[in-house]
Amino acid sequence: MTAEEQFAEIRSILSTLTAAVMAHDRQLEAHDRQIESLITVAEKQNRQIAELTKSSEQLREDMRGLVREWQAYLRTLPRQ
Repeated sequence: MTAEEQFAEIRSILSTLTAAVMAHDRQLEAHDRQIESLITVAEKQNRQIAELTKSSEQLREDMRGLVREWQAYLRTLPRQ
């Protein structure tokens, strides 16, 4: 094999490696975008859960207040 043939083979190998590295980089970038999207969704869900938790806590407190008001009202009614 001549030196020129060896250089051609090395160029071919380097070209193949370059293409493989570029494809791998694209896969990594796509993976990073997927992870970013998942993080965004998780953050949104966390905010929604926090809002629901606040809402349910407020609902519980409102119900406790309503029960207290009804109990107070019922105590004012004449007993039979």
